[in-house]
Amino acid sequence: TLDVYDPKTLVSEENVILVSMQYRVASLGFLYFGTSDVPGNAGLFDQTMALQWVRDNIAAFGGNPDNVTLFGESAGAVSVSMHLLSPLS
Repeated sequence: TLDVYDPKTLVSEENVILVSMQYRVASLGFLYFGTSDVPGNAGLFDQTMALQWVRDNIAAFGGNPDNVTLFGESAGAVSVSMHLLSPLS
């Protein structure tokens, strides 16, 4: 990863709390067959659950659950766009 995404840089220069999430990628995260057995977008659902965790718990870390910024690069940026469109996010 680039130094610009180094948590030390982000938190030392700005008044932020950084939360990094892990989610399923590739076929485990985004395989889609259009059936109930493999409904697809598990990676986005993982991210949605992580966002819910942040909303429920960030105040305990001094954060504001109503002021959350998402960012990503490449596929992460696409995920951010999908969350902007999703009523679940």
